[in-house]
Amino acid sequence: MKHSTSEISLINQPVCNNCTSTNCFINRYVSAEWKEKIITGKSAQRYKSGTSVLKEGEPVLGIYFIFSGKVKVYNTGPDDRSQIVRLAGSGDILGHRGLGINMRYPISASTLEEATICFIKTTDFIKALEHNPAFAINLLMFYASELRRAEHKLRSLSQMTVKQKLADTLLTIRDIYGTRKLHGKKVLAVKLSRQEFADIIGASIEEVIRTFSVFKKEGTLGLEGKYISIINNKHLESLLKGFRNIQLP
Repeated sequence: MKHSTSEISLINQPVCNNCTSTNCFINRYVSAEWKEKIITGKSAQRYKSGTSVLKEGEPVLGIYFIFSGKVKVYNTGPDDRSQIVRLAGSGDILGHRGLGINMRYPISASTLEEATICFIKTTDFIKALEHNPAFAINLLMFYASELRRAEHKLRSLSQMTVKQKLADTLLTIRDIYGTRKLHGKKVLAVKLSRQEFADIIGASIEEVIRTFSVFKKEGTLGLEGKYISIINNKHLESLLKGFRNIQLP
């Protein structure tokens, strides 16, 4: 897709054989010989926060690997309402769901903060799968984990209250992105708007605002500017008994 030059820029790409992204599938499971072959057709770009990486319905030209930064993956409904289906970070893959018969991206993705993202053409990606069994097997396991997460989310959306959904989302964000220190306090290491929280849990923004207010009054959450601090992890976890009894990598 076309981007404004102010939104993205080509950079000196991370070299696969010396990549510092330890979670990257290419880095972990592709042989040194094939890393060299991938490098010849790979590109890398730096995206500003809020920039579209790929768009639902576009032809699949390749697969994206996040070197650094944070990305939201989402669908858009007929009413233009977004449903965020996944939060992704360093080492994660984007665009793989478009592989198959139709070969069009079924989702969109945009950055939550400045990100460096590598792009590998579809033909090179498929050849790497054919010649690297560990790469193919672990990608299959990744698909299985994604399916399990999707089933968990479907159960959550159908059975949880808004308060439980928000608690689950906060803990999931903590598990994916971790925390950082801000003004001496530990906060979630990503900023999400109230609308984005609503798009994750399938609730209205008014419901999200009310629930955040309840959590704050209870002393469960604190706010440091636009960042959220989880003061009482155990309380959030107690709301989710019977829902988070499986491991979701």
